[in-house]
Amino acid sequence: MRKSRFTTEQIIGFIKQAEADMAVSELGRQHGFSPASFYAWRAKYGSMVPLAACHQWSSRGVARSGEGE
Repeated sequence: MRKSRFTTEQIIGFIKQAEADMAVSELGRQHGFSPASFYAWRAKYGSMVPLAACHQWSSRGVARSGEGE
């Protein structure tokens, strides 16, 4: 099986950038993928949240709850 060039977190980041009004063609030029790849990724990963973001938010919540005590 062929190894993916981008991680799932990177792909979800590209989708988030496109949702923030960045042109798909511009994203593709910057990062080296085609618009067709982007739309296939959006169909597959569009509703996912990156794991790194989940871990970041949970660690912030733990740190903040311990600060006020």
